Amino acid sequence: MRDAAQLIHSQFGYFNVAVFEKEPHASAIRLVANAGALGQLTRPFTLDLRQGIVFHVSATGFTYLCRDTARDTIYHSPFPAGKTDPVKSEIAIPLRRGA
Repeated sequence: MRDAAQLIHSQFGYFNVAVFEKEPHASAIRLVANAGALGQLTRPFTLDLRQGIVFHVSATGFTYLCRDTARDTIYHSPFPAGKTDPVKSEIAIPLRRGA
Protein backbone atom coordinates (compact mmCIF):
# COMPACT_ATOMS: atom_id res chain seq x y z
CA MET A 1 0.00 0.00 0.00
CA ARG A 2 2.88 2.36 0.72
CA ASP A 3 4.15 1.98 -2.85
CA ALA A 4 0.65 2.62 -4.21
CA ALA A 5 0.25 5.79 -2.14
CA GLN A 6 3.68 7.01 -3.24
CA LEU A 7 2.95 6.29 -6.92
CA ILE A 8 -0.41 8.09 -6.83
CA HIS A 9 1.21 11.05 -5.08
CA SER A 10 4.07 11.33 -7.57
CA GLN A 11 2.06 10.66 -10.74
CA PHE A 12 -0.90 12.91 -9.98
CA GLY A 13 0.84 15.54 -7.88
CA TYR A 14 -1.67 15.41 -5.04
CA PHE A 15 -0.81 17.36 -1.88
CA ASN A 16 -1.17 14.17 0.14
CA VAL A 17 -2.36 10.60 -0.44
CA ALA A 18 -3.55 8.51 2.49
CA VAL A 19 -4.85 4.96 2.41
CA PHE A 20 -7.05 3.88 5.30
CA GLU A 21 -8.44 0.47 6.16
CA LYS A 22 -11.76 -0.19 7.86
CA GLU A 23 -12.42 -3.37 9.75
CA PRO A 24 -15.98 -4.70 9.54
CA HIS A 25 -18.27 -3.11 12.13
CA ALA A 26 -15.52 -0.74 13.32
CA SER A 27 -16.21 2.86 14.34
CA ALA A 28 -12.75 4.03 13.25
CA ILE A 29 -10.33 3.37 10.41
CA ARG A 30 -6.57 3.10 10.57
CA LEU A 31 -3.90 4.62 8.35
CA VAL A 32 -2.03 1.94 6.41
CA ALA A 33 -0.09 4.13 3.94
CA ASN A 34 0.64 7.82 3.48
CA ALA A 35 2.67 9.88 1.01
CA GLY A 36 3.04 13.61 0.50
CA ALA A 37 2.97 16.79 2.54
CA LEU A 38 1.33 15.14 5.54
CA GLY A 39 3.82 12.29 5.54
CA GLN A 40 4.44 12.92 9.22
CA LEU A 41 1.18 11.12 9.96
CA THR A 42 2.45 7.81 11.17
CA ARG A 43 0.90 4.64 12.38
CA PRO A 44 -0.95 4.17 14.57
CA PHE A 45 -3.23 6.95 13.29
CA THR A 46 -6.97 6.50 13.21
CA LEU A 47 -9.95 8.54 12.06
CA ASP A 48 -13.30 8.52 13.80
CA LEU A 49 -15.95 7.24 11.42
CA ARG A 50 -18.79 9.34 12.79
CA GLN A 51 -17.97 12.54 10.95
CA GLY A 52 -16.22 13.91 7.89
CA ILE A 53 -15.75 12.95 4.28
CA VAL A 54 -14.19 9.57 5.02
CA PHE A 55 -17.25 8.67 7.11
CA HIS A 56 -19.55 9.83 4.32
CA VAL A 57 -17.73 7.73 1.72
CA SER A 58 -17.58 4.72 4.03
CA ALA A 59 -21.32 4.98 4.71
CA THR A 60 -22.46 5.60 1.12
CA GLY A 61 -19.88 3.66 -0.86
CA PHE A 62 -19.60 6.55 -3.33
CA THR A 63 -16.66 8.77 -4.26
CA TYR A 64 -16.87 12.31 -2.84
CA LEU A 65 -15.12 15.40 -4.21
CA CYS A 66 -14.73 18.41 -1.94
CA ARG A 67 -13.51 21.40 -3.96
CA ASP A 68 -13.25 23.80 -1.00
CA THR A 69 -12.83 22.47 2.54
CA ALA A 70 -13.64 25.88 4.02
CA ARG A 71 -17.15 25.76 2.52
CA ASP A 72 -17.92 22.06 2.48
CA THR A 73 -20.54 20.95 5.00
CA ILE A 74 -19.23 17.37 5.22
CA TYR A 75 -15.50 18.10 5.59
CA HIS A 76 -14.15 17.86 9.14
CA SER A 77 -10.60 18.98 9.80
CA PRO A 78 -8.43 16.42 11.60
CA PHE A 79 -6.23 19.23 12.91
CA PRO A 80 -6.63 20.63 16.42
CA ALA A 81 -8.64 23.83 16.87
CA GLY A 82 -6.44 26.86 16.35
CA LYS A 83 -4.00 25.04 14.06
CA THR A 84 -4.07 25.98 10.38
CA ASP A 85 -5.51 23.24 8.20
CA PRO A 86 -3.36 22.96 5.05
CA VAL A 87 -5.99 20.85 3.27
CA LYS A 88 -7.93 23.00 0.77
CA SER A 89 -9.70 20.28 -1.22
CA GLU A 90 -10.17 16.55 -0.83
CA ILE A 91 -11.30 13.52 -2.78
CA ALA A 92 -12.18 10.25 -1.10
CA ILE A 93 -12.59 7.08 -3.14
CA PRO A 94 -13.85 3.84 -1.59
CA LEU A 95 -11.82 0.75 -2.49
CA ARG A 96 -13.13 -2.69 -1.67
CA ARG A 97 -11.57 -6.13 -1.44
CA GLY A 98 -13.48 -9.21 -2.41
CA ALA A 99 -17.15 -9.42 -3.32
